[in-house]
Amino acid sequence: MSDYFSVQAHQSLVFDGLRNGFYSAAIKGAVKKDSIVLDLGSGLGIHGFMAALEGARTTYLVDPSPVMQIATMIAKANDLSAKVVCLEKKIQEVDLPEKADIIISVFTGNFLLAEDLLPSLFYARDKYLRPGGRLIPDRAIMEAVPVSASEYYEKNVAAWSRPLHQIDFTAVRQFAANDLYFDQPK
Repeated sequence: MSDYFSVQAHQSLVFDGLRNGFYSAAIKGAVKKDSIVLDLGSGLGIHGFMAALEGARTTYLVDPSPVMQIATMIAKANDLSAKVVCLEKKIQEVDLPEKADIIISVFTGNFLLAEDLLPSLFYARDKYLRPGGRLIPDRAIMEAVPVSASEYYEKNVAAWSRPLHQIDFTAVRQFAANDLYFDQPK
């Protein structure tokens, strides 16, 4: 999570028009006048603020990073302080006073598993989602395509099988083989 402690880490998320357009449409379709919304892993709170502007009675922004202090400033600057509650905590450390009608999260990014955030989403769902409530998003698809990239494999996985400076790093190979690699196509 420490990657999200700076404002710069949130810039691409806040200004992602395509992604936020989909979230906006889902939020508009789900939020009613008296909705209680939990924006889990909210960062600077763009989706929670969208819910508040759509008429949610209360929106809880929950994120363990210090950017929640900035989210509080954003709420004030947009006259949403009465409707938006910013909580700088992990969801497991929060005690919400009410159940949510809607839980919004962006935990589906990074191939669903890379940041190990799904357990937090399931915790929030089980503890705070009202019966009949909605998750946004409510489903995800993981897709993988097998490729043959021998040079890439050699550099990132097989390299651990050879001694380096007379040190055997073979134990690392199994971890390298089961890691996720993110690169730009050339």
